[in-house]
Amino acid sequence: HLLEDVELARKETEEQRFNLDIVLKNLADGAILLNSQNKVDYMNPCVEKIFPKLKVADDFFVFLGNQPAFFKGSVELTALRKKLDSGTALDGELILNPGEEESNYQIVFAPLRPHRVVVSLHDVTELRQMDKLKTDFVATVSHELRTPLTVISEALNLIRTEVVGTINQEQK
Repeated sequence: HLLEDVELARKETEEQRFNLDIVLKNLADGAILLNSQNKVDYMNPCVEKIFPKLKVADDFFVFLGNQPAFFKGSVELTALRKKLDSGTALDGELILNPGEEESNYQIVFAPLRPHRVVVSLHDVTELRQMDKLKTDFVATVSHELRTPLTVISEALNLIRTEVVGTINQEQK
């Protein structure tokens, strides 16, 4: 019975691993597993699209440091590993190719035991572009409204202060 139980457990483990592999391969977000030396142990196909030159066994932080990228977060990339070793999940925004055709990713570093880290990358480029369009639109509209309103306001001020002549009560 012991052999049957072991075989059943092995088959269940294989099926779970197969299902997990299918999920990770079809995930719309990037998923990376780092070992204790910051080397990539696993990455899904989405990561291969984001970082075509990243390979399994590469040091992820060294690789990122050599990319045209900017990391915005509560901790700098160089201090990130020490924070992760304390067991705290960290997140930030990774901007690839800043100033050019930039791509924005919400990046989350989630520590696992023992000294492993899961890195997830969620594409927020479209969201950032929409936010910039909204900001630009509001700035343009406020500028376009401010110019004629200033002229009208100054003209009314001239009339109110009677610089252009006296006005009667009904005109006031």
